[in-house]
Amino acid sequence: MTWSIATARARFSALVEAAGKEPQIVSNRGHRVAVVVAADEYAEFEKWRQERPTRTLGEALDDVRRACKEDHYELPVPPRRNRANRFAE
Repeated sequence: MTWSIATARARFSALVEAAGKEPQIVSNRGHRVAVVVAADEYAEFEKWRQERPTRTLGEALDDVRRACKEDHYELPVPPRRNRANRFAE
């Protein structure tokens, strides 16, 4: 269910109760601004976030390079063009 901020504020107890059954979306002028979830569901998310492996951008690019090499694919690199640098002026 989606709640406006005003409705979520006015019916906070109902919002929290509903979040125990399924995530509740709070919106402001049609844009999602928050999601209220049950505490155990959030704890599960936190555990997943702490345990998932994190990679640096360099490691991810190494994987791309390795995959390209294995597939005998060469990533075309366009020639560099000089462009104006407003900060150097």
